[in-house]
Amino acid sequence: MLQTASKTICSIRPLEQEWCGHLYDRFSTAFYPSEPANIDDFHQQLIENCESWIALRDQKIIGFICMSWDADFHVFKEANIPEITTLVVLPEMRRQGVATALMSRIEPKALRSKRRIGMGVSLSPAYQGMQQLCAKRGFIPTSYGLYYKDKPVEHNQQVYMNEHLQLYYIKQRL
Repeated sequence: MLQTASKTICSIRPLEQEWCGHLYDRFSTAFYPSEPANIDDFHQQLIENCESWIALRDQKIIGFICMSWDADFHVFKEANIPEITTLVVLPEMRRQGVATALMSRIEPKALRSKRRIGMGVSLSPAYQGMQQLCAKRGFIPTSYGLYYKDKPVEHNQQVYMNEHLQLYYIKQRL
């Protein structure tokens, strides 16, 4: 439960089957980067292939986080580093601690089990809040360089500044 001095911001709970339809309706088209073909694919991605948590306020989903123990990013996959693949908070709920609360549910388990956790964050200005959150939570940029559409950016290569230009971060248990 995330609370301020005066009110409860949200509650955090594991994503269960009963919430998948609502999550799909509310987030899949607007925020999910590679929209699954249907609700069954969405369910499989978020429940069967990932550890997923939702943030609820007034029984409505306001954010969610997914971590894959078998990372999508090939460098993390080869090093057996779990990866936060999705972290989304509704725009009107940002900067209230929701993303921090969601990350606080995922990180400790990964760090206890694997000692490290990784994530990719777009360098687009729209993701500035996420970049700052990574720094505040102790994630540091990896030495893997920039990636554009999942491929390393080569020296002097021109790429577009959009959500596909990513820097990967890692957090390690000390």
